Amino acid sequence: MKYSENQIKAFERYTHNSERGLNYGTLAAQVLSDYANGKTETKEFAEEITSATHRYLQGVIFKEFVAVIRAWAKCYDSGKYDPRNEFAVKTSKVLCDSYLGYEGAYDNALYDKIKKL
Repeated sequence: MKYSENQIKAFERYTHNSERGLNYGTLAAQVLSDYANGKTETKEFAEEITSATHRYLQGVIFKEFVAVIRAWAKCYDSGKYDPRNEFAVKTSKVLCDSYLGYEGAYDNALYDKIKKL
């Protein structure tokens, strides 16, 4: 796999920041943001997550994604968005209103919906 210059810089920044003791949530957000900024294809990311990541960790990662979706939905409710992130915020709002709800990353209502599948 060939890495872009932005991805290499992101990794260097990650290793430097982790040595300084920044929390992993902040570092993960930086790495993901840097990845998205220099990405070539979303498909590549999706394939790595769904095939190369341990299945237990896939569940953990998905719960984090759900938490992010809920946070974006709350941005809609408070008007904290603009045209740059409007799609993410409005789509998140629809997902939460229709499917996910607004509680914790893995709440009982969502679990009940999943059990019915």
